[in-house]
Amino acid sequence: MKTNLITLALLGLSYVAQSQVIYITNNRYQADYQVYVTNNKYEADWIVYITNNLYEAKEGIVYKTPNRYQADYQIYFTPNKYQADKIIYYTQHRYEATLDNQ
Repeated sequence: MKTNLITLALLGLSYVAQSQVIYITNNRYQADYQVYVTNNKYEADWIVYITNNLYEAKEGIVYKTPNRYQADYQIYFTPNKYQADKIIYYTQHRYEATLDNQ
């Protein structure tokens, strides 16, 4: 569940991307973004929803792929929020997903 939430967060990193497909890497130097997952949606930069359907992926709605070459972004989950490029919160509700939580 935590991995899926992180994936959603990473997919929402850019407003420019048409889709939000992410790959989770264990190497922070390969990652496009370092992400920290929070339980408090009010401190999050992005609120993300994880989908199981590749074609539903869009801004704030993230699809996690096992294929790094299919991904728009590679993300790394950091245990330290002060090292993160973005702080994300996973939501259970699709309508809450946003990349502009400020």
